[in-house]
Amino acid sequence: MSIKILLSAVLGVGAYVYLFRIEPETAVGILPDEDEETDTGTTQQDTTPLPKSSEKSDPRGVENYFDDFLETLLPQIQRTTVSKTVALLMVNFYKKQFYLRSFASETTTKPDSDIFFGLSEGLPALIFKEKKSLLENSLPESDGLLPYHDPETKVRSFIGVPLMYNDYLIGVLCADSDVQGAFSNDDLKILESFSTLMSIQLACSNKLYEYETENRTTKMLYDFTRQIQETQSLKDLWQQLSIALKSVFKADSVIIAERAGKSTAKITFGSENNGVYPAGEVFPNNEGLLGWVLRKNECILIEDFSSKENYIPRMSLNETPITQFKSMLAVPVVLDGDAQMVVSIESKKAFQFDEQHKNILETMAYQVANYLDKTWTIRQLEQ
Repeated sequence: MSIKILLSAVLGVGAYVYLFRIEPETAVGILPDEDEETDTGTTQQDTTPLPKSSEKSDPRGVENYFDDFLETLLPQIQRTTVSKTVALLMVNFYKKQFYLRSFASETTTKPDSDIFFGLSEGLPALIFKEKKSLLENSLPESDGLLPYHDPETKVRSFIGVPLMYNDYLIGVLCADSDVQGAFSNDDLKILESFSTLMSIQLACSNKLYEYETENRTTKMLYDFTRQIQETQSLKDLWQQLSIALKSVFKADSVIIAERAGKSTAKITFGSENNGVYPAGEVFPNNEGLLGWVLRKNECILIEDFSSKENYIPRMSLNETPITQFKSMLAVPVVLDGDAQMVVSIESKKAFQFDEQHKNILETMAYQVANYLDKTWTIRQLEQ
């Protein structure tokens, strides 16, 4: 028993050192300090899409570092607990299912396809429900106790512990054996220690993700600000804005509308091939989403139009229903305290935009407002 605990401590320190190692890719130069130059000598804007909170932030990716961590840690857990298989199950809250995140076994290879199963299935469901560790040393010959295994796999002993992050249960760490009575309470404590180590890694990975995303966002906004300062006309401004929004947010449609009177507005710019928002069209500002943004001087974020019971018009009640776009983000362009324009982006995918995107688009709208205010002031002085 004491040998197991000592081995666990040594392996834990080794994993901790692995966790906090400094990689050449992340030590410096996560983002370039200067723009790369094209063959013609002109600067090229970084159009890498900004990640949502659930996505990787660079080609190497925080997710890949976590994969490396698990590939090192799970075999160590397997050797320390003398188990046949170690599995990390993560909770997919959107699907309300477990999925097999990582797997280490001395005899069984990880399945080629992704494995999902319900949160109420098997022994992991007991851990998820009670948020408590579980030790079972005499399992019956029954299918479905461990859904991540092939039904023909014989399992006689099992230990499992919850994986927590910020007081939320986000997964279950499991170990099993084909030998009856294989585990002790000390094995359970060892597994709990490794689960805590994983929680620390998740917290650090999240901080790294936030750091990388913040740097990428800062650079993108800097590039956009510099570009619009060099713009010579409103037509070029809208074109530059459309290009930036499509590349950064992966938007399928970009619409810019402006006030046309006390109770009307009109489309100033519509991205090519959107097929539903013709430039120059006048519409009432009290019937659709675009008019609502102008009247209320507030943003709109709709993650999934299909979840709404009734159709929500963009411009007017008598418009032809727009069904190809599933999500929408719209922000006002404010001049002298009032919303004078609205910038709207839509996607054919649901949940394409989030709060982070809203904050970024608001900042871009603020830069557009500064450009317009400066341009109109110069025109008045020239007159």
